[in-house]
Amino acid sequence: IELTTVGINSPRCHVLASPDALLTGLVDPLGCSSRSIPVPFTPSLRGTEHFCQWYVLDAAANPGGFVASNALTFTVQ
Repeated sequence: IELTTVGINSPRCHVLASPDALLTGLVDPLGCSSRSIPVPFTPSLRGTEHFCQWYVLDAAANPGGFVASNALTFTVQ
């Protein structure tokens, strides 16, 4: 889904992962950031697949001031 369809004027930015949870953070002067997510030792989580995507406020990027990354898929081992 393109962000413009939900009222954010950010052309060519797409929601590729379901936004079920929201984590916030800051970027360094180079625009880099990382996030660690603790996963409990629960056997039922092993092999589950999850999806994530970064969304960044960037006033210079487009009229909406909002950009989205590619999506990432990971599996709990």
